[in-house]
Amino acid sequence: MRTALTVITLAGLLLVAPARAQGEKPPTKPGHGDPRHTVPNPARADAKKLAPPISGAKLRARAIETYRRGFAYLLETQNKDGSWGSHHPKLTNLKNFGFGTGNRGSQDAVRFGCTALVGKALMRKKDRTPAENASYEKAADVLVTKAKIPYQPGEAFNTWGYGFKLSFLVDYLKTDAGKKRAEAVRAAIRSCVVGLKRYQLVDGGWNYYAGPLMGGTSMSFNTANFAADLHRASKLGVPVPKGLYEDPKKLLLRMRTRRGGFVYDARYLKSANAVNELSAGARTAACTEALVELGALGKPEMMRSLELFNEGENWLEQGRKLIRPHSAVHQISGYFFFYGYYYLGEFSQKLGDAVPASRWERTAWTMIRTQEKDGGWWDTPAADYGDKWGTAFALLCLQHYFDAVPENEGEQR
Repeated sequence: MRTALTVITLAGLLLVAPARAQGEKPPTKPGHGDPRHTVPNPARADAKKLAPPISGAKLRARAIETYRRGFAYLLETQNKDGSWGSHHPKLTNLKNFGFGTGNRGSQDAVRFGCTALVGKALMRKKDRTPAENASYEKAADVLVTKAKIPYQPGEAFNTWGYGFKLSFLVDYLKTDAGKKRAEAVRAAIRSCVVGLKRYQLVDGGWNYYAGPLMGGTSMSFNTANFAADLHRASKLGVPVPKGLYEDPKKLLLRMRTRRGGFVYDARYLKSANAVNELSAGARTAACTEALVELGALGKPEMMRSLELFNEGENWLEQGRKLIRPHSAVHQISGYFFFYGYYYLGEFSQKLGDAVPASRWERTAWTMIRTQEKDGGWWDTPAADYGDKWGTAFALLCLQHYFDAVPENEGEQR
């Protein structure tokens, strides 16, 4: 008997789960079904009442403790080889819910991606403890490799492994530790360039799926992420074919809508005004960050992206932790949640005082209120990966807040 599959995409990562049989009732056990969600009223400034109830020193104290617990969680969950994540299921009633469980290339790629994000969070921590420093060094050892990621047709996410690994390595090369092993780091970066070049599509970007046989069209958000870091690598003197970032730049500019947002993927280029605008905040943040890096956008476009994120923030909340992705209003999925806040912070740092302290505090409060009891974060179930990259993104968002809001700024409520 042939089993139907439900395919779920996770910010460029594939989740494959058995579909329910016809007539089968959805799970009712608490925590394992889709929570009921109400559509917020866009006329209300804070429809779900998610604004921080505290600010100033009180908020900062909570954020510091949240930050500390998050890193403790990561140290507890690091694999023996220095990486993070595995293809083993996290939810007992979703034994096959994950991505890449049968694909060696995807397993390795996603583990590289998780490790790169966690490594970046550790890299940016200014006061690492000896234990955190040892963890960081082990992670760097995992990532400083020029070994190819095995490829198998199917749910192949090799591009995500190369892309996020590249992002870490470009930053790592600027550190004292990276400079001491520059030759090896540059070799690892070149391997990422070769990997991404192999899977670039004819329209200039990258699909969810790696490989020329996968077909499909380019997604705006992962095309943005990879192109930006390829450009950063080129500025460090690493040979990068110009088409690997110039062609994606041209495509991303075509993907920008009249409102200043970005379409989901290249399928919607001919109907840009009819594409799930309410879900655009997170991908718009990522695309804006990339196009600023590529020299195509400036302060006006960054301010517009900030407006769109603020406008759609409550809508973004609708998808968080849904067991069945794309079931929220306008098909918003959880995997854009922490991802969106991170890229919002990346380009907002360039705006300086134009971003009010209240925006940074709201982001910090969002990370505080969404932290799990074990100290980690997750916005969508994804085997033993989602809570690792979710935690990394959340800690990076808190670091944005610490950097942007000085300790003595703001008054207590």
